[in-house]
Amino acid sequence: MLSYGGKTRRAHRTMYELMHGRIRPNALHVCHSCDNRKCVNPNHLWLGTIQENLADMRRKGRGTKPPRTKPKARRNQVQTAVSIPALPR
Repeated sequence: MLSYGGKTRRAHRTMYELMHGRIRPNALHVCHSCDNRKCVNPNHLWLGTIQENLADMRRKGRGTKPPRTKPKARRNQVQTAVSIPALPR
């Protein structure tokens, strides 16, 4: 975030506007081709809709959760019957 023109704004959006001109408010988002939200390199910034940004993310294989390797223990989970050895008397 930075202050520019008397307003607090996102740095990447401000950089895009300085290099390419004003963006209509609420029209498009400034997206990152490098997928680094902190990046302000004008060569990495492009205008797009939320849908276009999500499609770009999916195309790059980003934003997907890795498969769980170990199942989580759940409360009140029903256990299957097992053979329990008798306790010595």
